[in-house]
Amino acid sequence: MSFASLPAALPRSVAWLGYGGLLPFLGLAFASRVDFHHGPVWSEALLAYGAVILAFVGALHWAFAMSPFRRLPGFPKTPPGRERAVLRGLPRTLWLGTLLLCVPSLLFRLAGDDALLELTRLDIYAIALVVLHWTVVLTAGIAAFIVMVMKGPAYVADAYPLDEAERPPA
Repeated sequence: MSFASLPAALPRSVAWLGYGGLLPFLGLAFASRVDFHHGPVWSEALLAYGAVILAFVGALHWAFAMSPFRRLPGFPKTPPGRERAVLRGLPRTLWLGTLLLCVPSLLFRLAGDDALLELTRLDIYAIALVVLHWTVVLTAGIAAFIVMVMKGPAYVADAYPLDEAERPPA
């Protein structure tokens, strides 16, 4: 199948991405058959890539089921609040905080002191504080994102009647 025979509604970039997604499948399958020494590793990589693609296709299926046209009628969208400002400030907070937490270790190195034990201890403290900082920033970002999503319009996700639901006797 050539690119010229594709339907007009399908953009070229979509075709390139689709065929590009086949390359890891073909390459890993070929490597697992040719490289006998590392064949099991290539086969596991092929299975892992297949699992990722399957999860992606499942997510697409779920996203298409959550059609934006199936909004819950009468449900107002709450205006954005502080969560948008928090999300906009997170990248700056992440990088500035990381740089500031690394300053003591860098200054100690520039001072030229040869106390290896103190340098190692200071590096461990700096790494621990950077990881803590990243965790706090990520947690704040997740919380702000959840608030932003919860303020959005409500959608009808599962419009299935529950026949098995318990009903009080009439």
